[in-house]
Amino acid sequence: ASGFERKRTISLSPEVTSSPFVIVARSTASYSLPALPVQPAAWILLAGDGTTNAGVSARLARHIEVGGGNIVRPAWVMRSGSQTSEAPQGNFVGDVSAFATLLSEVKDKYGSIGGVVHLYGLEPQSDDESPADLLARQVDRCTIASALVQACEKTAIGTTCWLVTKGGATEMLPARQTVFADAADAPLRGLGRTLLNEPAHLSVRMIDLERGNGESTSDAQVTALALELQSADEEQEVILTQSGARFVPRLRGLARSLPPTAKPPVIACRRRPRM
Repeated sequence: ASGFERKRTISLSPEVTSSPFVIVARSTASYSLPALPVQPAAWILLAGDGTTNAGVSARLARHIEVGGGNIVRPAWVMRSGSQTSEAPQGNFVGDVSAFATLLSEVKDKYGSIGGVVHLYGLEPQSDDESPADLLARQVDRCTIASALVQACEKTAIGTTCWLVTKGGATEMLPARQTVFADAADAPLRGLGRTLLNEPAHLSVRMIDLERGNGESTSDAQVTALALELQSADEEQEVILTQSGARFVPRLRGLARSLPPTAKPPVIACRRRPRM
C-alpha cells in the first residue's frame, strides 16, 4: 500500500496455508492537531485558619499554582462557634448551603473545579490536645466531608473530594507499627470508605500521610500530594510516606493456618430416622 513504510506481515497461524495475518505499517504523512484552549481548573483548599494546617495548605497551593491551577481558599471554614466576617450569611463547617454557594461561585468563575482538598483539622493546633478538642476536631472533619457530599448532590456539580488524613493507614505500610495517635483520623477514614461508592456527582478519594517522628507534614509529602492531585489514576486510596513514596492497598488471599495443636472444627449433625 502506498503512503506507508516499514510494512510487515505477521502470520497468526504459520503452520496453516490459509493463515489469517496482520499487516503492520507506519504512515509516511505527518499530522498536527490544533491546540485546544485549556482553561486552568480551580482547586478549593479547605484548611481553616489554624497555623499548622494553613502552612500545609500554603505549600500545597504553591505546587498547584506552578502547574497552572487556580487556588480558592475560603477563610470562613472554621470550627463551629467561631466568628468571621467572611462567612457567607454567618455559616460554619456543617452548612450545606454555604458549601453549595461556594461550589457554584467557583464553577461560574473558573469554569471547572479540579477538586476539593479537605485539609481542615489535619493536624492538632497544639501538642497537648485534650480529649475534648480531639473529639471536636474529629466531628468537624467528618461534618465537612458530609456537607461537601450533600452540596455536590444539591448543585449537581461533578468534582473530586480529596479526604486527606494523617497516620490513619500506617498499619498497612510495610514494617510499621501503629500508635494511639494514628487513630485520630479513624472516624474520617471510616466515613470516607462509606462515601466512596455513594455520591452520584462527587468522586471521593482518600490520601493518608504517614506520621513521622514530628507532627509536621514533610515537604516530600506535600510535593507527592500535589502530584497525586494533578495526575490521579483509578486508585481511590493512596498512602504517602514521609519520604513521599506512594503505596496503595491491595487485598491478598492467604491460606488459612491453624496452630499446631489445633484440630479442624467438627460440625455435628443428626441423621433423620428412617420411616
